[in-house]
Amino acid sequence: MKYLKRRDKIWLENLIFYQAEIFCKNITACEGILVVEDEGLLGKLAEVYNLIFSQENKKFLEDDIEESRIIRKKFLKEYKEEKNKNPTLNGFFLNPK
Repeated sequence: MKYLKRRDKIWLENLIFYQAEIFCKNITACEGILVVEDEGLLGKLAEVYNLIFSQENKKFLEDDIEESRIIRKKFLKEYKEEKNKNPTLNGFFLNPK
């Protein structure tokens, strides 16, 4: 897919976000892919975008993704240590997404 230019990527991104705005849908970007809860046109556009650009995005975001994983791992470790020192009531917990 090397024949696609940066302007094509930007055009498709703009189209996806425009559709999301029109239909009041949420878009989540996660590690180089776009996630949409829609089975219609918006979902198909996101699928096409991910098929074409996800590898390029992951390569571009490689350092950020790794840093995010390290931060998440450190947070969970500290959270568990703190929870062991100061337990909460049964049934109450924080669940990071």
